[in-house]
Amino acid sequence: MARTRLACIRLCGHTVALAVVIIGLLTNAGVQWTPAAVAAGTDSIVTTATVGSSLEVADQCGGAFTVTVTVSAFAGNGCAVDFGSSNDATTNLQVGSTAGAFLAGGVFGDHGGSCTALSGDTTGLKVSAVGAGVTAATGCTVSAAGTNADFVGVPDTLTSICSSTIIGTTNSCTLAVGIIETGGDAPAGNYAGTLNLDVIG
Repeated sequence: MARTRLACIRLCGHTVALAVVIIGLLTNAGVQWTPAAVAAGTDSIVTTATVGSSLEVADQCGGAFTVTVTVSAFAGNGCAVDFGSSNDATTNLQVGSTAGAFLAGGVFGDHGGSCTALSGDTTGLKVSAVGAGVTAATGCTVSAAGTNADFVGVPDTLTSICSSTIIGTTNSCTLAVGIIETGGDAPAGNYAGTLNLDVIG
């Protein structure tokens, strides 16, 4: 029993020594024991960047303004509109209404002239003031709201009325609605129309 155990110990010792010799021989022969490097590859990642729209428009009339009609005379009133963009140097304020007569009720028709005074029983629109860097896009002279001159008809679709080329600021464009009544025969009552506003870059 003791002999067998001793023989096994000697045999195991020789086995370990043999393994060490084999490793040494392979290393001397240039065999690498570290993992081989992975070959270089290629890849791509699509990258996008977004600039959000910052076009703004807001009227300074609380959403409504009133023109008090003067019988057999002209009357007008103005409303300042602020517009602009923090990232677009060119902005255009647009204005329009629904198709047909601007004021409901069938008494006042749309002005048919361009950059002219109102006549008959009509209503029209003009630019009565502009801020720095803003120009009227109507092609008409900018004149006071209370002056019967430089009116155009209220467009049925959104049409540029003021333009700016200044970036990062609030631009001002004052719109004026004028009404002329002739003959003193307009029925008493309220007449309403809506000016739709938009701004584009």
